[in-house]
Amino acid sequence: MREAVEYALKLLRVKVVFVDEAQHLLLSSGHHKPTAQLDWLKALTNRTEVLHVLIGNFDLYDFCHLNGQAARRMRDFPFARYHLDNQKECEEFAGALRSLLEQVPLTVDIPSLLKDWRWFGEWSMGCVGVLSDWVLETLMPSLYLMTNEKPSSRKRNNAGSSVRQDGKSFRACRCL
Repeated sequence: MREAVEYALKLLRVKVVFVDEAQHLLLSSGHHKPTAQLDWLKALTNRTEVLHVLIGNFDLYDFCHLNGQAARRMRDFPFARYHLDNQKECEEFAGALRSLLEQVPLTVDIPSLLKDWRWFGEWSMGCVGVLSDWVLETLMPSLYLMTNEKPSSRKRNNAGSSVRQDGKSFRACRCL
């Protein structure tokens, strides 16, 4: 299996592999240590010369710093939540909220919703990923009515994919 993956990566000339929810690499069976996944990833990177970008929550930070060699090879780019006690971050949060609302494929009274940006900020804890989930969950019933397809008959990610045809920012705006 490993050889097939290496062959495919080289054949397709893959330059970068993105791993979302990479903190789940921490989950290992009883006889493997979490560092085994890091060692495997390092070996795969060395053999294929493919850059691996790990995306996940803050548990990933601790995982990637389990040993010095792995920590030296990695660069951390944290995307923290917005702090509502900082004027600049408040403006950025309101801009992020506007961007999410502009992606909605329905008629939305954006100025009216933006008047309550602070409510969105406080209840989402300043996390744009929470906002994007709210937007998707709010859209699902309307999309169900438009398509007459039961939401339960589709996986959530597939339903989200159809919503995101006009803008892929919903999943890209995760709070890491």
